[in-house]
Amino acid sequence: MVLRIEEILTRLGYDLIEKQDSATWLSWYQGNVKDFHSFNAYNGEEWVDRERLTLGMAKKAAEDWADVIINPDMQITVGDDKKQSWIDDTLDSLDFIVHANALVEKTFALGNGAFVAYKDGRPKLEYYDDRAIYPLRVSNKEVIDVAFLTLYETNVYYLNIHELQDNGKYLIRNLFFDDEGDSLTYDEVEEEVISDHKMFYLVKPAMVNNVDIDSPMGIPIFANAVAEMKSVDLSYTALNKEVDLGQMRVYIKASAMKFKTIKRATAEGEVDETIEIPIFDKNQELFYAIDGDETFENGGFIQVEAPQLRVEDFERALEKNLTMFGRKIGMGDDAYSFRDGTVYTNTTQVVSTNSKFNKTRIKFTRPFETALVGIVNALHYLEYGSTLDTTVAIDFDDSIVQDKEARIKQALLLHNIGVYSDIQLIMETENMNREEAVAFKRQQDQDKNLQEDIDEEGGVE
Repeated sequence: MVLRIEEILTRLGYDLIEKQDSATWLSWYQGNVKDFHSFNAYNGEEWVDRERLTLGMAKKAAEDWADVIINPDMQITVGDDKKQSWIDDTLDSLDFIVHANALVEKTFALGNGAFVAYKDGRPKLEYYDDRAIYPLRVSNKEVIDVAFLTLYETNVYYLNIHELQDNGKYLIRNLFFDDEGDSLTYDEVEEEVISDHKMFYLVKPAMVNNVDIDSPMGIPIFANAVAEMKSVDLSYTALNKEVDLGQMRVYIKASAMKFKTIKRATAEGEVDETIEIPIFDKNQELFYAIDGDETFENGGFIQVEAPQLRVEDFERALEKNLTMFGRKIGMGDDAYSFRDGTVYTNTTQVVSTNSKFNKTRIKFTRPFETALVGIVNALHYLEYGSTLDTTVAIDFDDSIVQDKEARIKQALLLHNIGVYSDIQLIMETENMNREEAVAFKRQQDQDKNLQEDIDEEGGVE
C-alpha cells in the first residue's frame, strides 16, 4: 500500500512533492545495510556470503539526541494553575514524554517527524515518522498541506490530509482505503472537518538538507556521517577478527593423535559400522589435525602457534573513527568512547568542555519548541474550542550542559558574599521556581523553629 499511496493522492487531485526514499536511512538505523553489512566475497574458489559487525552508531546518534531534547526533565508551562493542571493531566494521560522521545529519535534517524492532534472523545496525539509523511504543498520552505498514512486495522489504511484554506482555516480529510486502493467508508468518522487551528506540526533536525537542497524536508543527523559509520563498523569488525584469528592454535600430526574406535548400531541393535574418532571435541578451535606422520620443524609432532595480537592498534583506530563520527553529528570530538566491547557516551566531557555542542543543542531544540507550543494550543482548542490566552513556555532540560557540582559551588559562593538571597540559592541548587523555593524556605524555617522549641523544652516526652 505504501508504494501506491502516491497513485491514490494523484487520483484525489493532489500534486505530490518529491521526497527522498528513507529506505537507506532506515537500513543504517536498523544496523543492516545491504552490500555493506551483508555482502558477497570471493574466497579464491567461489563467492560466499559475508557479514560485517556493527556498533549501531546511527541508532546511537538518534537515541542520544532524542534524550537530549525530550526527556522527563523537560517542562511545559502554560500560565495559571488551572491550565497547568489541565496540560499536565492531558500529557500524562497520553504518555507524552515516552511517545515524543520515540518520535524525536525516529526524526533524527529518518529526517522527518510529525505531531498530529485529533479528538476521539478526548484530545489525543498521533506521531508519524518520515515513512508516513507526504508533503503536498509548500510556501516559503514550509509544508502547509500534508498527508499522513497509517494502518487503521487489518488491510485498511487511514489517510489523514490537512489543507490550508485561503481564510486561514484548515480542511482536514479522513479517508480510508483497502489494500487494493479502493475507497472505504466509516460512518463514525467524519470525512471532512474544518478547523480554526492547525493540527499538525512537522519537525526535523535543524540543519540544511544538502542531499536535496531545495527540499523542505529534513535529513537524518547521520546523513553526512555515512563514511564515518562505515569506518567505525570496519574497525569494529577488524578488531573482532583480530581476536578470533589471532587465538592460540595447536597443530597435531594425525599420526600422533589418539583415536577411539566405536561401533555404530542400527535401530535393531546390529552393528552398522565401525568408525574411529579423535578423542578431542570436533567443535573446539584450539587443536587442528594435519595429515601425515612427519615431524614439524621443531622436531615434534605438535606445534603451538600463538600470534601477537594487535588489539591496541585496532582499538586506537576505532576510537579515532568514533571521534570523527561524534564531531560529524554535533556531539563533539570526545562524545563517544569504546571500552569493554561497548560504546559509551562521554556526557561529562560533552557537558564540561564542548560549547559548540551546547550551541548545536539549542539550535536543534528550536523546531521542537515551535512544534510543542503549537501542539499544546491545538490540544486546548480540541478540549475547549478556543486557543490559549496565555503564553506557552517550553523549558528543555539543560542539565547535560551544566556541571551540577560546579553550579552549586558557584551558587554557594554568591550566597556567601551576599549576591544571592536564600530564595535564589534554593532556586539554583534545588531546581525550583520562585514560588516553590519560597514555600520550601517557609517550611524549613517552621521545622527549624519547631526543633528549637523542642531543644528548649528538653526533648519530646
